[in-house]
Amino acid sequence: MVATNDKPLGIRTWCSSTADRVIIGVAAALPWSTSLTILLIILWLVLTFAAITVSDFRRELLSLAGSLPVALACLAILSMSWADVGWSERLGGADGFYKLLAIPLLLAQFRRSQRSHRVLIGYLVSCTVLLVLSWISISLPPNLTVLRARIPGVPVRDVLTQSLEFILCAFVLLFIAIEFLHNARLGKGFALFALALLFLSDVLYLQSTQTWFLSWFPPTLIVLVLFFLLVHQRVGIKAVGCVLVVGVIMCAGFWNLSPDVQRAARIVWQKVENDPAYLVGAERAKYWPISLTLIRQEPLLGHGAGSVRDLFARQTGQPYVPSDPFQQTLSLGIQLGLIGIALLWAMWLSHGLIFRGASLLHWAGLIVVIECAINSLWVSPLTGFAQGWTYVLFVGVMGGMTNLERSGD
Repeated sequence: MVATNDKPLGIRTWCSSTADRVIIGVAAALPWSTSLTILLIILWLVLTFAAITVSDFRRELLSLAGSLPVALACLAILSMSWADVGWSERLGGADGFYKLLAIPLLLAQFRRSQRSHRVLIGYLVSCTVLLVLSWISISLPPNLTVLRARIPGVPVRDVLTQSLEFILCAFVLLFIAIEFLHNARLGKGFALFALALLFLSDVLYLQSTQTWFLSWFPPTLIVLVLFFLLVHQRVGIKAVGCVLVVGVIMCAGFWNLSPDVQRAARIVWQKVENDPAYLVGAERAKYWPISLTLIRQEPLLGHGAGSVRDLFARQTGQPYVPSDPFQQTLSLGIQLGLIGIALLWAMWLSHGLIFRGASLLHWAGLIVVIECAINSLWVSPLTGFAQGWTYVLFVGVMGGMTNLERSGD
């Protein structure tokens, strides 16, 4: 399926250039529409198979960053053969892993492209439009039910997905703003800094409306980790302590000035006092121990793709059970065993190492890896659509460009 070097150079060049533009469209569509994103991905695959050479693809498969996601996806596909469920469940269980096969293709494509920045810009512009609609939705009076979003402030998708998208945009903009301010381009620097604060304010508002601990804790932890990494990278380790003190003071001030935050914290505390399992939720408290039991039963290769729901039903004796234990590592452990878990964490580590540089593309890719790894402690983002494709897109596009810079090709 991969194009060979004997294809006419003009056709390969046109397909490669068009594939770059389609990926920009994927980045712009991803925060909004699943259907449009899928359509553009299919078009991109056709163009990429016509443009990429065997040698380019082979080079990425020989790297850890390209081979590990392929190995994980192939293991999921193979595991359908030993899953003790119907084929519809097997195919559904493996469905979330197919997207990982796109990572080496994107790495190969953008190692030869100069459009990674345009992909990032397309994503930022798209999310900025979403930000405007979010604030409009928040500001509209309750009687305008036709114009208001299903969840105020969340025009599409869900609170967690939008929060992660906005956190990504905010910290990319903060990185650029610091660069502009450092180069005395004060107008653009302060403008981007203000836009980043609007993104973070939207996230903060949405989290303040959530009363469940796991609704606001993961995004808050991600923001704190990224904030200290940004300060350490751009200012230095000595500044981290100063920023920590300032952050504590700001949090104390925000606590005193925000009755909504105080109310949400009191509700959480009262519920935790009544039931400590509330911190992770009733379903997680119930199914995480069951997940560990199931992993011990088939520790090496797991029970096979798509087997989670059937196994939970057998363990609990209940017909209505989740198809996911709400934790990425446990989900993989049940289906793919310890080998799957090892591949998952090795993949995250290899991708994190790609982005250990100091450029904007390094920073954008690192944000996505950190978001996925932290968020996976409470949900399964990698096998979901929006969060999973965001990971694949940024790792592939930004990773390909950083590989190009590192190799000097």
